Amino acid sequence: MPKTRAKKKDEVEQLVNKVKTSQSVIIAKLEGLKVNDAQELRKNLRKEDAQIVVVKKTLLKKSLEELKYELPDLTRLEGIIGIAFAQDEVTAAKILKDFSKTHPQVELSSGYLDGKVLDQVS
Repeated sequence: MPKTRAKKKDEVEQLVNKVKTSQSVIIAKLEGLKVNDAQELRKNLRKEDAQIVVVKKTLLKKSLEELKYELPDLTRLEGIIGIAFAQDEVTAAKILKDFSKTHPQVELSSGYLDGKVLDQVS
């Protein structure tokens, strides 16, 4: 069943609030990640007071436009996209990078640090 316009608006508002309240935001491709592996990634992030959510590109784009953030190149991301939020500069990026070493289907794409775009996080 498709999402209603109200539900999409609510998701955009939640995403805007998470981006606003996080010091760093990392966008990553999660296509092909198995459920158990995704749960392990979420667990690793929770241990460090960070989190990841899966979001559609269109809702991400609307959220970033609402915040008047510079848009990263989302065209190279196909499939499932995750956005990791953290209260410090490096936690989410470090955990995702370490996780991608053993799970090559996780690809870091871009992100934001204090509202400034970071393209091609490595």
